[in-house]
Amino acid sequence: MAAANALPRFNGSLFYRHMQGTLLSQSKLMSRNASVRKRAASWIAASVKCIQVGIDGGHMILLSCCMNPKLAISAADPCVAKSDTAPRQDIYTQASITCLNEMFPKRVQLMAGRPNLILSKHVKTKAQLLHIDGVSPKIYRTIGALRLVLDKDCLLLVTDQDPAKAAEVLRHLKLIGAIHTPLDSLFSSSGASGFFVARLKG
Repeated sequence: MAAANALPRFNGSLFYRHMQGTLLSQSKLMSRNASVRKRAASWIAASVKCIQVGIDGGHMILLSCCMNPKLAISAADPCVAKSDTAPRQDIYTQASITCLNEMFPKRVQLMAGRPNLILSKHVKTKAQLLHIDGVSPKIYRTIGALRLVLDKDCLLLVTDQDPAKAAEVLRHLKLIGAIHTPLDSLFSSSGASGFFVARLKG
């Protein structure tokens, strides 16, 4: 970020303060997210192959790979800043992709581009877990597009800085009969992020 003459502002809500106007150097670790972070990473690390939609700073991928030395992850991120004032994901997410691909050359396959298109094209091994890091209006289309590269009984992990968004996705997936009973979830009202894990129906 310094080399690009950009302010050190990041998203990464599971790891540090999600404040668009706050410098990383002036922020404290978001301890209220510790439980969400630990439980979500544990589910990822328990799988053999994971597909992740969204990379941001790559912290969850790094943590999960360190927890399980046999874990393989394929992930994609558009690498686009959401607005003129938003954190420069076009810079730091690209740098994260390069760094993690070099750190885990045989275990991670991280790419820049539209996840539902690039992952369905390049992933060759079916995954036991699909992690969607950040809810978007395209989440249901993304799940459908990736179904062919997921195991029949694949787990779905959804994390979001807004617990209400994660809870709404869970309610909708249950309503349309796309998932089994959730295995784990946390929707805090204290400002922490939210997540749930459920097995997709074949």
